[in-house]
Amino acid sequence: MKFKIHIYKIGSLFHLVSNFTEWHFSCSEYSNKAWLKKTGPLSKEEKKALKDFRKLVLKYNFERKFLGKPLMGFSEKIAWEKLEKLFKKNEFEKIKKIFKVFEPRFEKIWGNEYPRLLKWKQFLEKSNQNLVRNICKDLEIFYKSKLKNKNLYVYLLISGDPESLGGQANIGKDKITLEIGGTDFKRKNDVLQTLFHEMAHRKYENNYCRKLIKKYLKNHKLEKEIKKLGFAGKSETLLNEAITSSLIPEGYFTEKYFKKKIGKIDKKFIAWIKKNPQIRFKIRVYISRKMLNTTKDYIENKKTIDENYLKKIHKAYRDYLKIVNQICNDSRNPKSQSQD
Repeated sequence: MKFKIHIYKIGSLFHLVSNFTEWHFSCSEYSNKAWLKKTGPLSKEEKKALKDFRKLVLKYNFERKFLGKPLMGFSEKIAWEKLEKLFKKNEFEKIKKIFKVFEPRFEKIWGNEYPRLLKWKQFLEKSNQNLVRNICKDLEIFYKSKLKNKNLYVYLLISGDPESLGGQANIGKDKITLEIGGTDFKRKNDVLQTLFHEMAHRKYENNYCRKLIKKYLKNHKLEKEIKKLGFAGKSETLLNEAITSSLIPEGYFTEKYFKKKIGKIDKKFIAWIKKNPQIRFKIRVYISRKMLNTTKDYIENKKTIDENYLKKIHKAYRDYLKIVNQICNDSRNPKSQSQD
């Protein structure tokens, strides 16, 4: 796998404005807080612009006209050309106007994070090729996916906070984004793990996996309560995310390739979950720990993902739901909780 690393200013400007709208659960409140701390509170004009932009991104969501596709995966000149072809004239002009409103704030952030993005680019371009090859081999077997195109285009974006780190695999074929402009350089392994997570989504979730999930959901519906947990998404998305997380960064690959032990599900861990069980990250960690031995068995014995693996993912979701329900019961019956 060859990583083609790109940094385009227009992509980070879109990411900033989109993130500020908080239109989707993937928008990072940590990034927003960090950017506002550095550049001051939003103006009335900016708040109005965000309302308008939120309507646009919600209208097109992650479908064919998802704004991130042209704006995060191309150079500025090509991005605007594609955007103009995709959208009505009034919508196109509105987007340009909104971006103009945020340019002064963005320039301050860009000036700080662009040099950091360049350093991350240099690091990623020198990635350990043996590590990449070995992970790709495991993914090919697990997902039953032989790649024809072994290029992955990685677009680096601003992120604001040293602890903030994210990625997306929804901007087009063979393309992913990494939000790492503000990320602490001590987190090199975390960045690589996020890259491999998004790579698994973009390059290895193939027809075999999609058909397998579709067939499973036809016979085993995810409970409504599960679909309301943290991700609040479609059943397919919930399963896909849990599968990939069970590999990396919360799962077995992190232990195998990065020598970082995956913790146990003990009383301390459950207590941590109970503080706020709806946080998506906690759900991912719980399911990955539940799946650790199963995932290790599949990878080390060169097994392909199958219905049994999906059943175990589903059961892990159900077990997590039991924890959430227990918290609800305890809050309704504080006396019974104190008697335990």
